[in-house]
Amino acid sequence: MRLGFDLDNVLANLMDPLNDHLNEKFDIEFVPEMWTSRTVENLELDLDDDLKKEITREVVRTVYDIEFLKSLAPCEGAKSVIDFLRKKGNEIYVITARNLEAFDMSSEWLKVHGIYFDALICTKFKPRMAWNYGVRTFVDDDYDTLLNFANFRQARFFKKLIVMSYPYNIEQQDKRIERANNMHEVLAKLEIRGRDACDL
Repeated sequence: MRLGFDLDNVLANLMDPLNDHLNEKFDIEFVPEMWTSRTVENLELDLDDDLKKEITREVVRTVYDIEFLKSLAPCEGAKSVIDFLRKKGNEIYVITARNLEAFDMSSEWLKVHGIYFDALICTKFKPRMAWNYGVRTFVDDDYDTLLNFANFRQARFFKKLIVMSYPYNIEQQDKRIERANNMHEVLAKLEIRGRDACDL
């Protein structure tokens, strides 16, 4: 089976270092639980509008910064779960919304951290690319992206859609999308035989 995984906040831990970076740069006290929205403007924080705009610009700058992305650590369980899925004969497609300028660095990051992949695709059109490449299952942290999968004209093609739970997506619910708190829960959702033997 061809399985698809987003990169940031699925295989690579973006949330914690971004949070730490903003705290250090702006002398604020963000904690991951405060990120109930994917945009700073919608967060219920006691910050003036100018500071919110400045933080928003810094978030955008940081998530496109090649050196910052290169420094990320893998999410817990990412390597062991991908290794297990590969041993079971699955193909691993990493489909990310990162821009093409980040392709080489992202490919190298996966190799450096020993996270196997059959293909790495940078695109804003994840459902179409997944369908084009025959990826039947997709894991992402962006609920709206998974809704795009669920509403795609070829949506019946997709066997399983799984969202990684974060404060910014916890309120969203759709019966077509399953929820996992970590990569080992993703593995359980995939119902692959012998998963108890996966090295935690």
